Amino acid sequence: MEHFWNTGEHESTPGLDILGIRQHDQFLEQQLVAGITTISFRARYLSLLPWVLAEFWRRETSGEESSFDNVRFTRATRRLEFIVLACSHATKEGKTIGPGVLGADLHRDVIASFMGGAAVDIPDTTGGAMYGTYVNTCRSFGLLQNGDGVLPVRLTPRGHAMHQLRQRACNGSALAEAVFEGGSMNLELTRREAHLFSVNALASSPEECTALRQALSQPYSEQSAPSHSYQRFRGTAKWVFESLVDRPASSEMLIANAFEKAVLGISMNEVVLSWADYELRRRAHFCLELMLAAVTSSIREMDGGTIDDALARWKRRTDLPQPFQEFAELTSEAALDVVIDAIPHDTLLVPALPVGKLAALAPDGQAMCSALLLGLLERQTRPLRAAGLLANHEHYMERAFAIVTGAGGQPLWATVRALCHLVVTRHIQVTLRKMANQQKCSLRFFTEGEKLLPTGFIVSPGYSGDRLGNMLNIGADLGWLDRQPHGFVLAQAGHAALEEGVFDAR
Repeated sequence: MEHFWNTGEHESTPGLDILGIRQHDQFLEQQLVAGITTISFRARYLSLLPWVLAEFWRRETSGEESSFDNVRFTRATRRLEFIVLACSHATKEGKTIGPGVLGADLHRDVIASFMGGAAVDIPDTTGGAMYGTYVNTCRSFGLLQNGDGVLPVRLTPRGHAMHQLRQRACNGSALAEAVFEGGSMNLELTRREAHLFSVNALASSPEECTALRQALSQPYSEQSAPSHSYQRFRGTAKWVFESLVDRPASSEMLIANAFEKAVLGISMNEVVLSWADYELRRRAHFCLELMLAAVTSSIREMDGGTIDDALARWKRRTDLPQPFQEFAELTSEAALDVVIDAIPHDTLLVPALPVGKLAALAPDGQAMCSALLLGLLERQTRPLRAAGLLANHEHYMERAFAIVTGAGGQPLWATVRALCHLVVTRHIQVTLRKMANQQKCSLRFFTEGEKLLPTGFIVSPGYSGDRLGNMLNIGADLGWLDRQPHGFVLAQAGHAALEEGVFDAR
């Protein structure tokens, strides 16, 4: 079915926060990793951006009247992005250059030709994402600051020092000159100068690597805001490094382990509790998206209907879905609290929540798992929340918990129905507000009385990318961590940083 709502369905964007609630747990995580974002993967761009800004401005200034030409600057950053990409390919030791290298998909064909031995013109008409991707991260670590009306941003003393050391290192570099003047490049030249630009070659530039390590570990100001930001970042870094001493782990594993330690009372460390709070809300928000997915899929299958129509379809199922099938003797007609009390307290704490498997369930399984998981999360964290160790943010998790605890002896399906109304109302409200702000329509259904009519869009419940994974990637680029097939492990430089107290509270 195609209504006017979905005539541009092919333009839908993946990862859309269709309930407007993911931003809450993302905000909590942001406080723990300073300015590292979900798209700032690699450390080298943090030194390249101050360098290209300062060099561009130095070359542009002539006389007293100077203005920042954004068109020319964008062309320079496009060339720089390609040079970084080519240098990273020219020096790769494994099968890939690693995650987050800008332009990797955009320039795939040109890079294939380049790696085949051809000389290529450095492109400057496509790309140019580096500034937007890394400017705020550079601000957060004191490399850049707000502009003065002429420049969009200005270098800080730390940023000027970074520019100067790179300027010395790039003296006589043909690729550095090509960033601003354009030209072509081949493998011979690239391999000769790759240490200056490759995302994987920071270890070959020890002065630059040391400066970046200091930027990430030492506050650029004694003012309270940056000082507190660094305190939280250092706390996270110390927790991560200590967790990776003996065995490798991914960001998902680290976060799930923090949640487990908090729930089981193994650790009441402030950093562990902060990450447990993030994971709790991320899981709860996924459960709400899972319920919305169940409603949306059933509405589409029926070509329109009410929440009660969807419930009638779901109630045909009486067994519990995975991962609760070991409690199969408890039918779906049992009261929610009875089912939850029968589930062991440590269920699904680790490893990370299997969001992919849960999202792939049929609508009845999605609906049941949503309610059961919310009930389980509420029970697992009740002591922590009662003690004030996990804060009450009066957000949608708290609303969902009020529904599952208020269900009392009611059947599971009564709780499901209440949760359906919560997510349907929220989805319509947040989408109409976005549309009022000139954003595209992302409604999964619209109302006609009590009936919901499908728009053709589906719901893909899941997690947004976590920032901790990018913090690990940056740590590996700086030599503190080693990349492993299943995560990261502490490197020799990371052991030294722990011994020297680089990330200790101060």
